Amino acid sequence: MTGLRRVGLGAVIIGTLAQGIAYLLTLRGEAPQVAAWLMVAGIAAALAGTAWLGPASPHGSRWRVVGGLSILVVLLVGFGAALLLPGGATEPLWLGLPRRAAILLLGIGIFPVLLVPTAYALDFDATDLDDAGLAALRARAASARGSAE
Repeated sequence: MTGLRRVGLGAVIIGTLAQGIAYLLTLRGEAPQVAAWLMVAGIAAALAGTAWLGPASPHGSRWRVVGGLSILVVLLVGFGAALLLPGGATEPLWLGLPRRAAILLLGIGIFPVLLVPTAYALDFDATDLDDAGLAALRARAASARGSAE
């Protein structure tokens, strides 16, 4: 297992545990602020870890690292800002939306949709299969088909 895959798996595990603890705290009615921040950290860690695990490549690439880190930062900053901003009926509107909703929809929803595919497109040459990798994959598939019969 490569270093980036190990980090990605660790981030997914830690993020999932943080989300589980946040749910438990919420169900028990304890520490709502702690539960909210655990959920923010857990979601960010799990999604960044998934991005690092995504492409099946034996070697890491800086663009895969950038994609995962950008997800982590955007989610932490976006959800954190939404938690920290005061709410209320007199809240100013951003692009016709309350500030919290604008941050969530535009910052967390649209920004990663533009950034992450770009990072993976820049990483494509490092993660695609060459002729030797394709031949090895076909040999493994034929072996698996033979053992399944």
